[in-house]
Amino acid sequence: MKLLLILPRRALLALLLILSLFSPSVAAQTLSISRVEWQSPELRVEGRGTAGQAVTVSNATDGVAVGSTTVSESGRWTLRVQVLPVPDEVRVQSAGVILKAAVRNAPASRRGGKVSLTGLSINGPGSVPEKGTAAFTASATFNDGTSKDVTSAATWSDDSSYVAIAAGLLTVQDVPADQNVNVIVAYTQGRVTKTAQKAVV
Repeated sequence: MKLLLILPRRALLALLLILSLFSPSVAAQTLSISRVEWQSPELRVEGRGTAGQAVTVSNATDGVAVGSTTVSESGRWTLRVQVLPVPDEVRVQSAGVILKAAVRNAPASRRGGKVSLTGLSINGPGSVPEKGTAAFTASATFNDGTSKDVTSAATWSDDSSYVAIAAGLLTVQDVPADQNVNVIVAYTQGRVTKTAQKAVV
């Protein structure tokens, strides 16, 4: 009878130990966030946890998944991902534990500020045959890390009397010989104007 009383107690202690290792309370003590920072074009999230733990990161505002990783043997985890739009706050989840942290250097628009124009690029062929046509596009970039096509909204011009361009469509007329042409595009938002140009033969 004495042996029967000892065995259940040991089994119970072992069971309690196993449950404690996987309980959310223990995970809460080990899971942490040490860094959440936006360094365009990459969001970097770091922290500590129990080796082997799966860690998922999502946008704390809308719940959209950002990425996932696993805690290394050293007890550290890192997630680097290119994500747009950039979240203002992230939610980190592991073993039933949820933590939240603000994103350092989050774009101004995510903090209620204004989105401003930071750059403009032009894309298209490097050569167009005589009497031919070619389509060019313009893309604007902004301080929140986003970009958009502004081909139709931009102002197009060129520096040659042998070509004409409108809304990104270049038309080449009769030319006596090969001509070097600069296709120029400008786009304005607010008080900021950006220009770009591309050489075409």
